[in-house]
Amino acid sequence: MRTFVLMSLLVLIGCAKEKPPVKSGGGVLAQDGGITTETELPDDKDSRKFADHLVRNPMNEFSPSDGGGASIRWKSVSFGAKNRWTAEAVLTAAGETIECEEGGRWTMDKAESSEKATVNLETKRTTCPGRSDSVSYRLVMSRSDNGWQIVFR
Repeated sequence: MRTFVLMSLLVLIGCAKEKPPVKSGGGVLAQDGGITTETELPDDKDSRKFADHLVRNPMNEFSPSDGGGASIRWKSVSFGAKNRWTAEAVLTAAGETIECEEGGRWTMDKAESSEKATVNLETKRTTCPGRSDSVSYRLVMSRSDNGWQIVFR
């Protein structure tokens, strides 16, 4: 009998209720993986919603520049809640392919809508040969069902 009571107590303790997501300002859910109070961005509903989507959804298959002899392709770009970004990259030059990484800091202008904003990327580090670790990009990003639509500004 004592064993039964002890086992029942352990089962009840082990089955803690899951807490529902907490709503933060602007209708964005505060869940793991999205923006946080530490994310630096304009303080409006559209900017928060856009930034939350940006942090949760990596950008795939993007070429940040089209100049020079070597070509660079970012296979995946992740945007962190603390305004850091990292890219898994492939550098191709003279018929050789080298996998490397780039990263830095991201900021954004006030969003045009919850679907579109200008995002600024500052490269702070790169392991890609011949690439500068002080390049900046200004991208107009729109979210769509097919991923990100990006235009250089």
